[in-house]
Amino acid sequence: MAVPDVSSGFVRFPADLERRKLALLLDVGECAEFERVVRELGEEFPPSWLAHFVVEGNLTRFLEYFPHHAGLVPSLAPRRCSQGAQRLIVNGRGEVKPCFFLEPIGHIAESDAGDFYTSEKARRFRQTFDPGTNATCRRCAQFLDWRF
Repeated sequence: MAVPDVSSGFVRFPADLERRKLALLLDVGECAEFERVVRELGEEFPPSWLAHFVVEGNLTRFLEYFPHHAGLVPSLAPRRCSQGAQRLIVNGRGEVKPCFFLEPIGHIAESDAGDFYTSEKARRFRQTFDPGTNATCRRCAQFLDWRF
């Protein structure tokens, strides 16, 4: 099981986003049923067994994720994600980004050496990066590097 990606980060056709959300997310009634099933699984099986079937984190994280998108939980808990501070991504346009969803810190055509991790803009980003308060991170649906 992996979290359904309903973020706008990988949407090729923005008009499809709302349709995709409806198809992937749970409604209020389904959230209650899902919580009941997760609680039963947690009582019946050890976490090590469940880990073989949950790709990203653990099932209890989903108990907040789905109700949040159904409007039952106002905001997701702050996350501790190292994505923006420890990695760089080059997208198809050549933009160098700390995360798919964050603003670029450079472009591959800007440097012969390609050392974007130590660039001034990257250092400034890392000094101020706080996924718990970053507006983009607070909306992020990805479970990359979540700590439970």
